[in-house]
Amino acid sequence: MAAHRFCRQLVAKGGHRRYRLIVFTDESSAPYDRVKLTDFFRTRNPHDLLLDTPDWYQDHTIDLRLGDAVVKIDPAMQRLYTASGAMVPYDHLVLATGSHPLVPSIDGINQDDVFVYRTIRDLQAILQRSQSARRAAVIGGGLLGLEAARALLDLGLDTTVVEMADYLMPRQLDPEGAALLLAEMGRSGVNVLLGHQTGR
Repeated sequence: MAAHRFCRQLVAKGGHRRYRLIVFTDESSAPYDRVKLTDFFRTRNPHDLLLDTPDWYQDHTIDLRLGDAVVKIDPAMQRLYTASGAMVPYDHLVLATGSHPLVPSIDGINQDDVFVYRTIRDLQAILQRSQSARRAAVIGGGLLGLEAARALLDLGLDTTVVEMADYLMPRQLDPEGAALLLAEMGRSGVNVLLGHQTGR
């Protein structure tokens, strides 16, 4: 999303006519709205989340390279290398990689049925696994964790949220507000374990 915003701002200032702009991403789609990621479970169409179509990039002479992550940067020589083996020189380099999910270092975290909730690819994998699963656990009772829990519940899975704090969304809510949220989660059918830390 940050890379898309940068491209939009550059185009608005006419920078796309001054610079040759190349955008690299390891994902297979153009930049999309991660804030609305959960909508994918409703539409099942990743194109509905796109911030702009690939044609927009082409119309503004932006070279959008999908599925080709940058794996090495050589600042002294001002060039980068990608997973496909391409070497690309640059005058200016903008890193707009976004955040990474916090994955706890616990036993079993690398198993095939453990997922993060950050990309369309992640959600496609969760959707596929849900077709043969009956139960799901979500580590983290923050905003994104509760979104994930609701999506899993809507997929028909018996869903439990595990939160190490004493109440849900501890960064956003006070205990009184969190108690109201907990009651609402219970009414929706999501199980919640508070004050629990995942061990394995």
